[in-house]
Amino acid sequence: MARKTYSEEFRRDAVELYRSTPGATVVGIAGDLGIMDGTLSAWLKAAGVACVPT
Repeated sequence: MARKTYSEEFRRDAVELYRSTPGATVVGIAGDLGIMDGTLSAWLKAAGVACVPT
């Protein structure tokens, strides 16, 4: 399977969505966006955001 690439804007928006959603989880936001939770976790880590995996 080919690896998907996401624009920098999409990545920033995903991180901001997680930050701005009270009670958000990585799994929930990733599912809403149609991406893998590990992908979102990596973006959050790169942005210096502590996250709740489940």
